[in-house]
Amino acid sequence: MALIDDAVARAAADHVDQTDAVIGGPGNPILYHLMRVGIAVFTETGDEEMAAVAVMQRLYSDTATTDADLEAAGWSARVRGGITILTQGGAETRKAYIKRIGNDDPDAIHIKIIELREAIRSLGLSTNVRDKSQKAMRYLQEQLMIETIDD
Repeated sequence: MALIDDAVARAAADHVDQTDAVIGGPGNPILYHLMRVGIAVFTETGDEEMAAVAVMQRLYSDTATTDADLEAAGWSARVRGGITILTQGGAETRKAYIKRIGNDDPDAIHIKIIELREAIRSLGLSTNVRDKSQKAMRYLQEQLMIETIDD
């Protein structure tokens, strides 16, 4: 479990004082959401690297942390690659972001589905955001099924 501990410690240190305006309502630490997703990913998959990706998925977009920083800290290519896939580019629309994930790695698709499900469960999620999240989750579930059939 050291990998999970390291991921939580890294996310906690890098996301200090960051809150999320969407998930759970304004003012909730982003770490709460990331922890819920990480726990759900580990519970469903038993895969520590996937759980680490889930917990650290916002490092590249919300902090100054780079891929080179994580590589220097000894994080695997799989973990770093997962974070990269799950990082929405600055000019990338939400729709393009979801489609890109849907055409990529099955692990990233699975993590995003779990994240969307956890976000939908959040009490502070607006109806509009919840509806968009449900639509994105259905799309990714279909993509994951296609990926499984193709194997």
